[in-house]
Amino acid sequence: LYDAIEDKTEEGYPKSINTTNLPGVVFPAIDAAVSDKNGKTYFFYKAEYIRFDRKDFMADEGYPKKISKDNWIGLEFQRLDAAIEVSDNKIQWMSNGLSDQWLIETIK
Repeated sequence: LYDAIEDKTEEGYPKSINTTNLPGVVFPAIDAAVSDKNGKTYFFYKAEYIRFDRKDFMADEGYPKKISKDNWIGLEFQRLDAAIEVSDNKIQWMSNGLSDQWLIETIK
């Protein structure tokens, strides 16, 4: 963790991805992550994702779920390599050399 104000790194980082450091995140690694304005962060690993509540600092119940068109309307990918918020309401998804833009408002 880098503290830009103090211009130094904090001790103990990087930390492992596990349920101690990210409660409810059961993935051994994270392929991509994206946050919305409603306080949720979505962690993706292989063909699954976990919705994480930043306020409560824990994964929401019922996760992980499969990445599918039922959960992500219009998303053509079943696995993600990266995700970037490119504007206030759009995410740029990348998967296996392909890219697609997606409106944040369509998150279920």
